Amino acid sequence: MERRDERMTTPSHGPVAHRRIRAVVASLGGTVAVVAGVGLTLIRVIKLGLSWGDVPGLILLAAGVALLVLAAVWFLGPIRRWRKLVGLPVGILWVYYVILPLTVAVYTTHVPPTAVGSRTPGDLGLPYRDVAVTTADGVRLSGWYLPSKNRAAVLMLHGSGETRSGVLQHAVRLAEQGFGVLALDARGHGRSAGTAMDWGWFGPLDAEAGVTFLAEQAEVDPGRIGAVGLSMGGEEALTAAASDARIRAVVAEGVTMRSFSDRHSVPAPMVNRLLSTPHWWLQYAAADLMTRAGQPIALEEAMRRIAPRPVLLIAGTQPEVDFNRAYVAAAPASTELWAAADVGHTRALAAHPRRWVERVTSFLEAALVG
Repeated sequence: MERRDERMTTPSHGPVAHRRIRAVVASLGGTVAVVAGVGLTLIRVIKLGLSWGDVPGLILLAAGVALLVLAAVWFLGPIRRWRKLVGLPVGILWVYYVILPLTVAVYTTHVPPTAVGSRTPGDLGLPYRDVAVTTADGVRLSGWYLPSKNRAAVLMLHGSGETRSGVLQHAVRLAEQGFGVLALDARGHGRSAGTAMDWGWFGPLDAEAGVTFLAEQAEVDPGRIGAVGLSMGGEEALTAAASDARIRAVVAEGVTMRSFSDRHSVPAPMVNRLLSTPHWWLQYAAADLMTRAGQPIALEEAMRRIAPRPVLLIAGTQPEVDFNRAYVAAAPASTELWAAADVGHTRALAAHPRRWVERVTSFLEAALVG
């Protein structure tokens, strides 16, 4: 009788194990749903507004959140009350090391469509024509071409999630100084074909096609071609110039990092570096799996390959200044840095129009005209 009572009161670990298995399955399913819902739908809604086609993605996001909550309940339910306090930091770590990097990777490789604005260089009184170029891998890119008056020309590259409209003012200011300008929509942006990749990993292919177009224009000297880029476009310009010697000078504004290798450019405490490495590694590794464009070379290496050709870096925030100082150190003899840390990301022209024109024009004239 005593043995029977003992068996009856012995706790069973079966239900607890089953709850934890369900918690693991729910957490994985919820993670996938949240990553897809945010990366493919929520950011699109924030950028373009809500449409009926976004409803399934938002439902998926809500279901993902519900699964993650349910996973937490199942996992923490059998645990003693004081031990449940570990649930919050574990959740924060899961978001930082898994959900956030995967979401960024999904969004970066599945960019929502972007439209070219209604204004053109013609609206600002400058002659131009709509043009198209084809990349080496067969992608048709669309752009504006403003003819050169001084035999020199520049390829103008916009930032992530934008189009040539985002660099219209920059193109006009340079054209007013006599430079020919080809402002291209990056692949998958604006009216260009192809799949967008918002870290610009396809940049060298796109830039090569643009430089070839400029070199073929009768009024352009093929030995006087440069590249001007903002943010993603600046990083594309640097990487393209590293492999294309036809680009004789580069102006890059708002450059920071776009690959796992670049994160080492700015010194950081060892603890910070160790704690953040898994986050950045997963983010870039996941993006690498989602695009057929390979990870580009590190920007410091690009700077070394460009030298002794001149480079002007423009930094508009303190993090940009920190990264750009490292890039200057990689090729100090041929690189200039304009640190305008009070103007915001790629806002130097808007904040200091006269100084931007003077600084960029004098640099390009010395490199391409003089």
